[in-house]
Formats: sequence, structure tokens, C-alpha cells
Amino acid sequence: QEAEIDAANSQKVEQKTRYWSVTEHQLFLKAMRVHGSRNFKAIADYVGTRNAIQIKTHAQKFFKKLEKEKKERERLQRDFQRQERKDEDDLELGNLDKGSTKD
Repeated sequence: QEAEIDAANSQKVEQKTRYWSVTEHQLFLKAMRVHGSRNFKAIADYVGTRNAIQIKTHAQKFFKKLEKEKKERERLQRDFQRQERKDEDDLELGNLDKGSTKD
């Protein structure tokens, strides 16, 4: 009976911390390129330390983060273009460099 308990305990997956290590994330990214972003079981097998449900959750958070970063880049680009147009308009109207004088 003690041998059965030892065997059962040795088969349990080691409890992982909540946070992903850099190595786990790199393996996750590589596995997604190889197996596709929706093949959670194959990705889990490749990573080796996470199960398919953990992979799915990590993928959802990863893609949500990418989308958020994309929207932020787009917002910054729009702000930059808007400021550029304003500066051009101000220059045409002579509103820039009002403090400078020509001698």
C-alpha cells in the first residue's frame, strides 16, 4: 500500500507557481509557431510544465496584451499626426516662433 502511495505521488505533476518563467514563455511562443495558436495540448506538451488549460489561459492573456499594445501604438501615432498637422497650421498662420525677432 505504501508503494502505491509513493507511485501515485510520483505521478502528480509538480505544482507550478502562478507566474510564468521567461523560459516557459519562450517555449510557449516557439510552440505556437510550430503547432499553431489554438493547439493547446500540443503546446502544453512542448512547454512541459503547464497543462492545456493553463496554456489556453496564457494564450488569451497574451493576445489580449498584444491587442492592447497595438491600440496604444495606433493612438500614439494618431496623436503624433494630429500634433504635426497643428504645427504645420500654426507655421502657415505665423503662430510659431512669435517670441523670436529678426534683426
